[in-house]
Amino acid sequence: MKKQIQIIPFTDKKDEQLLHDLQRTPLERWMYMWQLIDFSLAFSPTHQLKFFDENDRFITLKRKNAAP
Repeated sequence: MKKQIQIIPFTDKKDEQLLHDLQRTPLERWMYMWQLIDFSLAFSPTHQLKFFDENDRFITLKRKNAAP
């Protein structure tokens, strides 16, 4: 399978990503996710995925004026 490079202007990047995602089947999305993981591992200094603590959160949502 030959891969092609598509040049997309930075301003239209997110729109193009959404359009490509909508055109994929669920199986193609699944395979693309694994390609992205494989790609990130190739450029990772340790060549392994980062594991987070169980209680580690990427985003903490808080209500405005909420007591701590």
